[in-house]
Parts: sequence; C-alpha cells; structure tokens
Amino acid sequence: MDDIPEHANWQIYNLIGVCKRWHDIAVPLLWREVYLASHPDSDTPYGDRLLATLDLCPSAWANLQLVRKLRLRFHNNHDLVSSVRQCLGILQSMERMLHVLRATTKLTSLWIRFDPFIPLDCEDIELWTIVKQANEIMRQAAVTVGELGSSLEQLEISVGREEYRYEERCREEADQLLRALL
Repeated sequence: MDDIPEHANWQIYNLIGVCKRWHDIAVPLLWREVYLASHPDSDTPYGDRLLATLDLCPSAWANLQLVRKLRLRFHNNHDLVSSVRQCLGILQSMERMLHVLRATTKLTSLWIRFDPFIPLDCEDIELWTIVKQANEIMRQAAVTVGELGSSLEQLEISVGREEYRYEERCREEADQLLRALL
C-alpha cells in the first residue's frame, strides 16, 4: 500500500464514503504524506483544502498523527510584498504550517525549506516590520525541527534562496534559522 502514487489520492478519497471498512483503510492512506507551502500558487494540489479542512473541522487535527512524510516550504515565491493584507496572509499561512509541523508527532520523514524574508522583499520598508515576523515563525519551526531531528529516519533541510547565497546583507536572516536548527 505504500507504493500508491500521489495522483491516486482523489480515487482513495472517494472510497471514504463507501463503507466503514473502506473508510478505515482510506483515511490513513490519505494522511500518510502531506505537502504544504506558504505561498498559495505553489505546487501543492491539496494544501489549501487540507488547511481549510483543519480550520472547519477541529477533529481533523487528530489525523495529523497519521502523517509519516511531511514536506513544508516556508516561502513567498519571491513575490514582492506590497500590502499589509498580503503580510497578514503570509503570517497566517506560516502560523498554520507551524501548527501542522508541531501536530505531526509520528513523522518518519521531513523535507523542509526555509526561504527567509529580507527587506528587499518589501515594496515599502514599513511593511518589513510586519513581514520579518514571518522569519520568527520560521525560526520557531526550525527549533521544532531541531527537536525532532534525531527521531526521524529521513530529514532534509534547505535554508535560504540560491540567488542570495553570496549576498552578505541577506545572510543574517538565514544564519538565524541555521542557529535555531542546532
């Protein structure tokens, strides 16, 4: 059952309503691997639906115990942050992802990417005071990853954007995340 391709999830989802037996088989399969990204245009086919399900049905949080593989990407897709509303949306998305990370206590595999924000990501420097809070959420997630690290069979962490790796002024935010992982 572990070799079921990801695109089959919709077919498995349809089995939930067939009967209790199929429900009991299908639910763990659907929750075994979760991929979430903080940017809404990311390639996460079910990420928004999953988060909406968790928001609407608090009992669904118990299903996060079924997750064995978790992929999280904290980023903004390199989009320029141009409004307070956008800042608040980023913060809300990242907070939800942090809660998911903390709720998945039986993980065997974690892939996580942190793309910290820098002042250049903001159209207006006044927005930076809000956006940099997202880096604090990422730091909290890094601390959680550091605590989980030894219990995982597989752990892959990526910090920082490739295009900024040689930029001294951009390194401070990534360095804070790296320190939190230790």
